[in-house]
Amino acid sequence: MRLNYPFTVETCRIFDVTEPAEYIALNENYKRAYDVIVSLTNVDLNEGSLAQTLLWNMFPEGSVTGARLRNTANGLVFVERPPEEE
Repeated sequence: MRLNYPFTVETCRIFDVTEPAEYIALNENYKRAYDVIVSLTNVDLNEGSLAQTLLWNMFPEGSVTGARLRNTANGLVFVERPPEEE
């Protein structure tokens, strides 16, 4: 489900959670896509966005990078905040 507004993150955060050996193991198409993503200053990582879809496909759940990307503590997954109390 894609939100109506972007959930953008600084791409240096994606670079920081990437396991170098997993990047090296990517095929050439994924390497090019990864390089484009991290060359941007900010990227939309809403569920279903192009960048999120590509990254989740490049780094599946069983990978170190995949686990880091999906870890909500790293701020790369949108977590809806509870409503503020008045």
